[in-house]
Amino acid sequence: PSRDGPVVTIAGIAMMRQRPGTANGVLFLTLEDETGFIQCFVYPKVLEALDHVLAQASLIVRGKLQVMGNWRGLVLHHAWPLNGILGGYEGHPSMAGGRDRMIKAVAAQEAPPRTTGSATVTEAA
Repeated sequence: PSRDGPVVTIAGIAMMRQRPGTANGVLFLTLEDETGFIQCFVYPKVLEALDHVLAQASLIVRGKLQVMGNWRGLVLHHAWPLNGILGGYEGHPSMAGGRDRMIKAVAAQEAPPRTTGSATVTEAA
């Protein structure tokens, strides 16, 4: 039996994206961080709205946690790019003519609202 869990926000590296022809347009996105991985399900309407964000290498995602036995999955509702949050390097030797660049400042991006319990707190910029 499947059980809906809470709405959670997680961040990780997109390890795999699958969109099988038999899945009726659903994208399966596997995110990984230092604690493990989770499979995210992105339904077609959400995918259409967030396709440009979901193409990023690292993401912050929010959605409804699904639980079945020891398995956990996330029905994704929203996503934000994780670019420039921590600094470091961006790019790969095969990307942009073999150049990479140092990211020194936090990127000015729309950040997800911070949640505390059941209340949502919007950060002031």
